Amino acid sequence: DKKWLMVSQDKQAQVTQPIPTVVTKRNGNEYREPDKSTPEFYIKQFLEPDMTGVTPRLVAHLAVSLRTMPLSWVRQFIESRGLQVITNVIGILNKREQKTEADLQMEAEILKCFKSLINNRWGAREVISNPQCIYHILLSLVSPPIQTRKLVCEILAFVCHVDLPKGQDIVLKGMDKLREYRREYGRFDAWLKLLDATLEGRGRMGSLVGASEDVKRLGPQGAPDNHLSDYA
Repeated sequence: DKKWLMVSQDKQAQVTQPIPTVVTKRNGNEYREPDKSTPEFYIKQFLEPDMTGVTPRLVAHLAVSLRTMPLSWVRQFIESRGLQVITNVIGILNKREQKTEADLQMEAEILKCFKSLINNRWGAREVISNPQCIYHILLSLVSPPIQTRKLVCEILAFVCHVDLPKGQDIVLKGMDKLREYRREYGRFDAWLKLLDATLEGRGRMGSLVGASEDVKRLGPQGAPDNHLSDYA
């Protein structure tokens, strides 16, 4: 992974803009439709009641856009409060008693979006100014997929160092909230217990034989031991 830019700036006001439209013709008539190439389109989908507009496919497309579109596009998404919008959705997913496979896919893709969004000075500033974003994603630290937990660890490590000591304080407070949510005794108990169970679930001789469901999720081509080493 490329190095993340560790720059923090003063907070600026963000205002969600009207959704741009494009004109299409059907049977000789003109219709105005949302321009699906804009940040506002994605934000509108995330804001739909009951998350009806949010699908794994949509979030995956957003993750690709955040990695490939110009920085001005990413900045527009951030200034339209996109960071808060997507983390609110992950907060909703994390409050569900049991996540579906689609929920787990969306969770992972949203974390990829989050990682891309804070890979610039505007996103880094935004996350420090809005710690609730971190509190939402921190619950994903105990999500079943190992790759999801690994993404959260990478994000938390960045936040800790992007603005000392504010970043560390935000992460530690988030760990306290995780402790309360899971009704654990120690600040890191929920995470470390799951980490220990994951390492215990390794297959025989680096294979998937006798492996736990968490490890099997990595797949036969996923080099489980390599992923586990990175995560640990």
